[in-house]
Amino acid sequence: MMYKGHRRRIDPDARRALWEDQNRRCGYCGRKIGFSEVTVDHIIPLSRGGPDCGENMICSCRPCNEFKRNRTIEEFRAAVQSSSFNLMQREPEYRAVLRFGLIREYRRKRVKFYFETKQDRVERKTGKGQK
Repeated sequence: MMYKGHRRRIDPDARRALWEDQNRRCGYCGRKIGFSEVTVDHIIPLSRGGPDCGENMICSCRPCNEFKRNRTIEEFRAAVQSSSFNLMQREPEYRAVLRFGLIREYRRKRVKFYFETKQDRVERKTGKGQK
């Protein structure tokens, strides 16, 4: 079901503050993005019951925002993981360079988004999250 309500218009100053708080990076892939490239995404999609508030918003690059669509974080993580594996396994060039020993075989690992690594750094600095 698509979200039928009205999204809150994000004030340009609030958008800039969010972007700067994320070190001018996409909250998902961590790529540096210019302010003109910023899209604001709802971490928990509105169509899935997420709130339309600042705590549920993250700056992202357009490719990440479009790929995420209305997925939850865990669904997006799974899509990124399976896409990278499936793309590489299908490509004849990948299989050829693997046979020649030019690259190592792809190993699945858990995708960690930039905003998660940023949270980890903050928690280590402040001592939060330690037992």
